[in-house]
Amino acid sequence: MQTSLNQAKTISPIDGATGIIGNYSAAEFKADCTMGKDIEFTYRGKGYTSTRRGKERSISEWYNEESERTYTTADDMLDNYVMDGVRLRDAFPEIEVLLH
Repeated sequence: MQTSLNQAKTISPIDGATGIIGNYSAAEFKADCTMGKDIEFTYRGKGYTSTRRGKERSISEWYNEESERTYTTADDMLDNYVMDGVRLRDAFPEIEVLLH
C-alpha cells in the first residue's frame, strides 16, 4: 500500500509546547557527540551540558564547575559520567534533551 505525501502522517520528535525532544536515546547522544554537536538536557530536575573541547568532550551540571568531566570518546562519557548515582548511559529515557 502506497501513501501519497498528502496522506502521510509525520510525528515531530519535538514537543511544541515544551521544546523537549522525545525518545532521544544513548545511541543518538553518541551520534551527536561524534558529529561535534553541543547537547543540553535535563535529568531529574537538573540541567546538563555536553560540549566539544578540541578532540575531547566535556560534560557538566549547569552552574556546577566541580561536576565537569572530560572524555576522549562518547562511549567513555556514557559509561563513566554519573548523575545522581546513575551512569549517563542508563539515564535514558528519563533524560529530556533541550538542544542538540
